[in-house]
Amino acid sequence: MPDITMCNCEHCPTREDCYRYIAKESYHQSYFITPPYDTTIGSCEYYWKCIPTKDRASTTTKERGSV
Repeated sequence: MPDITMCNCEHCPTREDCYRYIAKESYHQSYFITPPYDTTIGSCEYYWKCIPTKDRASTTTKERGSV
């Protein structure tokens, strides 16, 4: 149950390894109103790289602005 703003942009090229997209949502979950991925620069200010593990939601590293 993450206490973060999640992303539901289905067209984002980084969504499959972004914690904000793949984390399991909680009952009262907040989402970005406008998807934060910027197509003009090909990057997301809020990208949160998820390290692949058995429990992906438990281990992450945060890399702002990288794709």
